[in-house]
Amino acid sequence: MNSKQRHGFSGTGGIFTLFFRVLSSLFSLLIKLFDKLKVFDKWLYALAMIVSSLMLPIVIGATDFALIKQDLTSCFDSELECQASNIRENWYGLFIAVCILGGAWGAIGTQKDSRTSIEYANQKKVENESLSQQVNEAEEQLQKERAKSAELQVSLVETFLNSTITYLELTAEDRVSLYFVFQHEFHLVARCSEDQHWKQPHRQKFPIDLGVIGQAWRKRICIVRNCPPYEPESEASYEKFMLDNFNYSKQMLAPLNMKSCRYYAESIADGSDTIGVIVFESVRKEFLDNHETNITEFMAKNSLLLSKLTRDAIERNQEVKIAIQGRTREHAINATDSEADEFEV
Repeated sequence: MNSKQRHGFSGTGGIFTLFFRVLSSLFSLLIKLFDKLKVFDKWLYALAMIVSSLMLPIVIGATDFALIKQDLTSCFDSELECQASNIRENWYGLFIAVCILGGAWGAIGTQKDSRTSIEYANQKKVENESLSQQVNEAEEQLQKERAKSAELQVSLVETFLNSTITYLELTAEDRVSLYFVFQHEFHLVARCSEDQHWKQPHRQKFPIDLGVIGQAWRKRICIVRNCPPYEPESEASYEKFMLDNFNYSKQMLAPLNMKSCRYYAESIADGSDTIGVIVFESVRKEFLDNHETNITEFMAKNSLLLSKLTRDAIERNQEVKIAIQGRTREHAINATDSEADEFEV
């Protein structure tokens, strides 16, 4: 076998041109097939590029490249008749061609796949931003709806308490307040009085172990009949009474806008659980003499309604806590802590 046949390079340029065209067409068909089937995708591209990159220098480095070049030059002067048999022996040229085309196909495919991945990532980023905006808008709308629900709940309780004041014929020196128990603290739901200064519906938390509401929660009913009125001549006696009976110091009493001397407080039950307290109070010494019997009858008739109003207030409070737990958690905690510094009897 001569050197032309030994190294696999013989024949004219037309034969090699035809050979490479056929091989190129074959790879084009394979690429289209893989693109349609999405079978091997980026892994095939990467494998083709890696194998071609590794095998091509190994094969070329293992032979005499100069001799190959010489054989290639002399090959163009050979007879056309010998091409069919020589091409069958050109495994070496075929291998190099496969490596070159495989590497090119792998590089093109990898670049294409990389571009597709970038476009997909950008598309997902836009979709995620749009989805995030929709979620934020939905949360804001939900917050508004819950705020409206909270306002309606407070309005409903205030309507009930105002009706109670009218029914019991209470005066501007009297007040009615409703509290619920949540996480071992009292929360004010609503407060009503004909005196606008005393009806302040503050959003406050109160210690569960202090004041008239604390005793009513523990003992079901707390009635205060003998507390001195808060007047200049009996101010010291009032402060001593509140400290001895309800653990309220002078500093705790100072911020209270209504320093009552008569109380009727009763717990509100939901089954076997105490869930709230309603407080009737007055600065009038004769308050209980005139209204205690009527209040007792009123509580007996409206215990179920009070239980429902209180239970609804607790459920609403839990929903608000869950809603603000994420974005406004720190703000909510700070606001709650500042409100907890205020005390109420």
